[in-house]
Amino acid sequence: MHPFIAKYLFYCLEFLRRENVFSFLKELEKNQYLSKSEISVLQKEKLNKLLKSVMSENSYYKRKYRGYDPIVDFASLPILTKEELRENYKALVTNKNQKYMDMVETSGSTGIPLQFYRDRVIFGYTLASLYRGHRWWGIDIGSKEAMLWGVPVSYKNRLKVKLKDIVLNRFRERAYNVNVDTLLDFYKKIQRKRPVYLFGYSSMVYEFAIFVEQMGLIGQDLYLKNIICTAEKINSFQKKKIEDIFGCKVISEYGATEAGILSFECPMGCNHISDDCVYVEIVDEKNNPVPDGKEGRVLVTVLHSFSSPIIRYDLGDIACKSTVNCSCGINLSSLEKIIGRTSDVVVTPHGQTYHSIVFYYFIKDFMEKHGGIKQFKVRQVAIDKLEFHFVIDHSSKKKIELYIKKQVLDKFGSDMKVAFIYHDYISRERSGKLRDFETVLDVALYKTNCSLKGN
Repeated sequence: MHPFIAKYLFYCLEFLRRENVFSFLKELEKNQYLSKSEISVLQKEKLNKLLKSVMSENSYYKRKYRGYDPIVDFASLPILTKEELRENYKALVTNKNQKYMDMVETSGSTGIPLQFYRDRVIFGYTLASLYRGHRWWGIDIGSKEAMLWGVPVSYKNRLKVKLKDIVLNRFRERAYNVNVDTLLDFYKKIQRKRPVYLFGYSSMVYEFAIFVEQMGLIGQDLYLKNIICTAEKINSFQKKKIEDIFGCKVISEYGATEAGILSFECPMGCNHISDDCVYVEIVDEKNNPVPDGKEGRVLVTVLHSFSSPIIRYDLGDIACKSTVNCSCGINLSSLEKIIGRTSDVVVTPHGQTYHSIVFYYFIKDFMEKHGGIKQFKVRQVAIDKLEFHFVIDHSSKKKIELYIKKQVLDKFGSDMKVAFIYHDYISRERSGKLRDFETVLDVALYKTNCSLKGN
């Protein structure tokens, strides 16, 4: 489909859905060039307007914040957890007769469905924030898109996705657990349909790059302008491999279904936060704010969520804000690092706790020296045992095992046992994501008396 036609169809669709994407996009593109102080004032005004609204109109938050002055005591307000949202999503709605609200459902990080309501204003600002980031790279609404994403299970939802793909000028690989045949078919589709960019789960895009390399195909012959990776942290060795194979820049997008787009990478490499759509806090274990440059838990407030407010919502992620100003001309603040999930914690037999990002550094170091790992996953199956699951190509098992055993010994001590399991493919979750760490332990019991360590 011609991009102009696709853009016109999108305009008609969003007009019918009352999402006002084009109007919001114009607003956000103006905001990004305000001074930092002006953006801060704008954000504070939006936040205060939301807080005044919930205290006058939302019965759930009136009870939740009883005894607080939300504007004065904002940093002390009780956190909204995933469990609370899951159990009270109907009660969170401000006006039970609210029109133009949709039920949204995610698989949840633990596989337990998470449902909540979201109105068309939130949909509109989320899309506007997304397209603002796209335009930083010269990608406009209507540009043809290839997706490595998968589709819903039910026939009704698959049909909705298919129709939406047509309107949005995109096509996708529909299998979560991809194989040679599906990836080859997807490569040929890209050759034939000539999309401007590829969008998908970070791990899926990485697998596609490895496939192209191993099959002797030429990734640069696909003429992709950019590749946007989302939903999972993109590791540096994965990013380099993808860029080498396809000859284009990999862009990082960070968001959540519950909160929309939190940050989008600019051409200078900064992950700019959508300050005019969300208010992001980085806090410690006691919910106290941490200084920029220091890691902590991510709390997010969706600034336009009047009908079903999301305030100080704990995403379950660890990140830190940047201490430097970006030179791209965009004055939105930025995230320096997006590290991983707070629940991804390794516990040693001696009671020490480490974030599972340590395994990323293990694999990153090995890949830089030897390469050859296509997929990996680590499972802590006991207090004193780790399972390393690998999909490898030319790398020798002996080389990997010697390296991993040494790293585990140095980091966790001699009491931590290691097992190696090799696969042709490591299956994904229902959501399509590939979690690189799992634990059977109740980490909360250990974290009470132990400090969490990083790399």
